[in-house]
Amino acid sequence: MSARASRKKTATAALRIFFAALIVVLLGAVVFFLIRRTDRPPVVRPEAKPLTQQKVDIAENIFFTKDSGGRNILLIIEAGRTTGSDGLDHYTGIGGKPFKVEARTRDDDRLRFSVTAGEAVADADWRHVRFQNGVVVMFEGIAITGRTFEFDQDRNIVTSSVPVHFEGEKFRGGCPRAVYDVGMETLLFSGGVSLAVTAWSNDPVPLVFTGEEMSYEKSSRTGRLRGDVKVTHGRSRGRADIVDFAQFVDKEGFRLFEFRGGVTIDADERPESRPARAKADASPASPAAFKDEDLILFQGGRQHMEAGVVTMLPYPGEEWLHVVSLKEGGRVEIYSDDGRQTTFEASELDFFYSSDGALQDFNLRRDVRILGEAEKQLRLVEAPRIDYNANQGDLVVDGAGTRARTISGGREATAGKMFLNLRTDNFRMIDDVRIVNHPQAGEKRDAGLFAPGEPVYMTAGEAMFDADGRVFRLSGTSRLWQGRNSLEAEEVEINEQSGDLTAKHNVRSVFFHRPKGKDKDERIEVTGNRLDRLAKTNRIFYEQSCTLSAGAVSLKCGRLILDPAEEAGKFKKIYADGGRVTILQEEKRAEGDQAEYDLAEDVIVLTGRTVLEDKGKGLNRGGKLTFHPADGRIFIEHQDAERPITIIKS
Repeated sequence: MSARASRKKTATAALRIFFAALIVVLLGAVVFFLIRRTDRPPVVRPEAKPLTQQKVDIAENIFFTKDSGGRNILLIIEAGRTTGSDGLDHYTGIGGKPFKVEARTRDDDRLRFSVTAGEAVADADWRHVRFQNGVVVMFEGIAITGRTFEFDQDRNIVTSSVPVHFEGEKFRGGCPRAVYDVGMETLLFSGGVSLAVTAWSNDPVPLVFTGEEMSYEKSSRTGRLRGDVKVTHGRSRGRADIVDFAQFVDKEGFRLFEFRGGVTIDADERPESRPARAKADASPASPAAFKDEDLILFQGGRQHMEAGVVTMLPYPGEEWLHVVSLKEGGRVEIYSDDGRQTTFEASELDFFYSSDGALQDFNLRRDVRILGEAEKQLRLVEAPRIDYNANQGDLVVDGAGTRARTISGGREATAGKMFLNLRTDNFRMIDDVRIVNHPQAGEKRDAGLFAPGEPVYMTAGEAMFDADGRVFRLSGTSRLWQGRNSLEAEEVEINEQSGDLTAKHNVRSVFFHRPKGKDKDERIEVTGNRLDRLAKTNRIFYEQSCTLSAGAVSLKCGRLILDPAEEAGKFKKIYADGGRVTILQEEKRAEGDQAEYDLAEDVIVLTGRTVLEDKGKGLNRGGKLTFHPADGRIFIEHQDAERPITIIKS
């Protein structure tokens, strides 16, 4: 073998040994790297791309800014750093104090959130960070505390899967899980949330909510609780499917609470110690246990609310409850300890309160119904729209093109519009008023023309009631009737305390009587310009251009007096005077100074300078004239003894 070939063989062997050694070294490095990688937690894996960081090391104090090219810039303040066996950086506080991290926006250096913690574990570029041991996350005035939080900078969220507590200036709460979306600036608490809220500055008792989850949005300062939300306020209880809330834009405090979906609220604001209920006496000796104006309550110890939506709003710019609004079929029940109950029902209900919690006004819309009840007494108001003003105490009941209706104190009424004063019990009704007066113990509403103990029906353009004097007035073509008996006038005034009645202008009344021995009733019609009924005597006076019609007989005079019979609502005699009395019967005309109509006997007696004119047969002067309306006969009693009686037949 030549020397050249021998050298070539030696070089080849050396190269083989070199490459084999190189392979062994490389394999060893790979095995070492893999062994070291298995010790690291899989949740924090640093990326290989280079990072930009500025670091200042001052003993154990570290202050640096971390900019990894993401949406946030992290500022790490007062921390000590070590490298753990896991190969990750561990940051802790200095001198027993927690360290702090601030996340700020890249463009305008705005603080997004800050974290203080006992320790943080981060990969090299801080894309995944775990905060632990006494962690406090601050977000727009909200402090969220817990044992452990994770920050994922790629997803831009801060999460906690262990129970947390959160607190702001006007609220506090807790839940098992929390997520803060840094980019959207929203919070989500889930797994069963509790929230205690100081809702109003004039109410120290908190509203306490529980639900499945709660979200909060920073930009609008609004939040929502979901999932069979329960609420308590002292001894008051409620529930809803959803509760929305909103804070003031420029200050702490709440400007809205809105309950949605199957809302029920049972409020009990009575003091812990209260006197035993004094039950009203509703015995027959007591005609009314409560005054009519006391049957509708606006404030009570206990209340029950139901609605699709209930909204609570403060007074503009203030922090005390001003408005409670119910929509989508609202119902409010108010109970007092003395047995009274008031129910409000409407599609929409708005209640307005003063700073001391007193009801000021309310507006009720569509299918409105207010019912006050107590010991078999009731007061009902129904209309498409009802408004209340507490300053005047007026309940404005608007038929809104249809009809308003009320039942109160035995009086049932409908009208286009009503004004009911709930303090005085005065009222005014306008626009096609229709009333049914039911008899009430201790009151006199029969008007003298009608039988007591039975309803009297009324219509008028306007009706008014003065509760102090118990005076009831009708105006604008008024009509009262009971069965076939009726009274019409432009104005009617009834004193329900004394029973006196006055009717004015175009007065007309109709009633029926049955003469002795007859099998059917006779119709009597009386007119005049004024009617007065005196309850003490039960006499009725018609004055000014009076007329009376009975069968074929009609009578005209200045005044008519109806004398009552023993049977209530019936009359035995009618007296005519007040100037010359004129009687017309078919073609006969008679005049005298006075007349007396005996209803039982069905005869009219005319006396006092009588004159009888029979058309075509001349005049008959003097004497007493007796008319029989049933058959038209006229008896003339002469002063001449030779011919004492003349009978004229129709």
